[in-house]
Amino acid sequence: MSSINKLIIFILFVNFFVLFGPAEVKKPIISIPFVFNAGKRVDTGVFMPADLELEVNGVKRNIEELSRVERNLAKHTDLARDFVLSFSTSDPDEYLEKGLSYFLTEILTPSDSLSIVTPGKSFRIRVTSNKEGMHETIIKVLKKECSTFKMKKNAFSKSIRNELTKILNVLTDTADNSSIFKVRRYKKIIGFLNSFPVEFNRFLRFSMSLNEFKFDSAVSDIRFRSGEKWWFHFHRRESAKLFSRISKVIKEIEDYSSTSGDIFSQDHAPLLKRLKLLEYSTDFFPVDQIREKMIRHGIGFFSVIYTSSGDKSDSDSGSSRSVYDTIFEKIADHTGGRSLYAVNPEDGLRRISSESFTGYTAGFRYNGKSEDKKIVIRNISGRSGSIYFPTGIPEDELKKMIEYLSSDKCSINELVFSETKISFRIRGYKTLPKQDAGLLKVRFEIFSMAGKLLHRKENTLRSPVKDLLLQIPFPLKGAGEVKINITVIDLVDNFKTEKSIFVRSE
Repeated sequence: MSSINKLIIFILFVNFFVLFGPAEVKKPIISIPFVFNAGKRVDTGVFMPADLELEVNGVKRNIEELSRVERNLAKHTDLARDFVLSFSTSDPDEYLEKGLSYFLTEILTPSDSLSIVTPGKSFRIRVTSNKEGMHETIIKVLKKECSTFKMKKNAFSKSIRNELTKILNVLTDTADNSSIFKVRRYKKIIGFLNSFPVEFNRFLRFSMSLNEFKFDSAVSDIRFRSGEKWWFHFHRRESAKLFSRISKVIKEIEDYSSTSGDIFSQDHAPLLKRLKLLEYSTDFFPVDQIREKMIRHGIGFFSVIYTSSGDKSDSDSGSSRSVYDTIFEKIADHTGGRSLYAVNPEDGLRRISSESFTGYTAGFRYNGKSEDKKIVIRNISGRSGSIYFPTGIPEDELKKMIEYLSSDKCSINELVFSETKISFRIRGYKTLPKQDAGLLKVRFEIFSMAGKLLHRKENTLRSPVKDLLLQIPFPLKGAGEVKINITVIDLVDNFKTEKSIFVRSE
């Protein structure tokens, strides 16, 4: 063979490889959850990609996918939901038990997952059809954990109350007007102003019963799962009397400072200001870190703040606000949730169940660079409101996310229509542990070109094969031009995929 012929064959081979060789595998799309908060105005609009500007590490990126998601506890969902219940209470009383019973019977379904975060630890709860047994298990765990929490909290609050009582006695003692006594009293007040805020911040942090470690533990298994993620925090008001006493001490110190001369105002007024802010400052709690992680994982945060009718010492607090309310609202606003006051937990859950909550996801194509991703989403639509989004994705989490997104997923392939049937293959689905079989929910729908549903059929299938071929008789002969939609839910992997074709039936 001549060298010229060899060259021609080589060129043809290269061209054949370029034209018909393996296609480049596209990088996965990274979805960024975000929330649009229009305040008290009703948000009836829908965001389009042109309404937003997305930057990743300072570079503008195309929005490959944009989705609006409506959450409603009363609405059926194709995918299983993940729930986390956290509790800040010293006593899981009958009101909390009734609220928990309502959640288990009216909200939780057998396909959902459930974790609970007690004042001490986080636990994964096995979801079964035996709701009564689940209720007993959770209450048993709560009573044990809350009992330890109650003893520690009582000891903590007793120490705080003693400090408040001592300073009140100092402030109200006017029997001795000697200069020595006045100096001694002045030093005690300054000592209190220096030390008390530190101790009270420790008390507040302990009373919250929620921290980053517990959060990470509770969501470790659900971070990348598809489906809705709901977090409910139940906070029982138990410290209204303590807050009231702090307010009284502040007033007494203010009265003292107004008659103590310039030395107090000049040298120590900032300490009094710090004490006054103590009742409302959220510095003791990692609000920004918690809500950043929640929105990054698509978790909606809801808090139910309640005061049971049996709480005589706190019954006057009613719906009065505290620093805890501020924390819960900051997290809820940024994650598309809600914080509310209720007479009891059941009432709060009922109110949340009657509402819908809107969230969005914006997707960009992964560029293959393993690095921290700094995220910025801007609203350029002109619509009034605030956009809340995760400010970034750490590199270690990005690696796990890409690994998950790049793994085999359930897919619909070779969707073909003939005059009598629809055929398609399902591949990539996960198998049940120890059973080597997939569990799939398959939905077949036909729509008119105007979007009207003409036919719908759904079945759950157990598949022992890796490549499942399905053939469905076409039921609407002579229907004209229609849209056929196939939906497959991998019930093992909690993953949903869809595929559509437009056909004409003569």
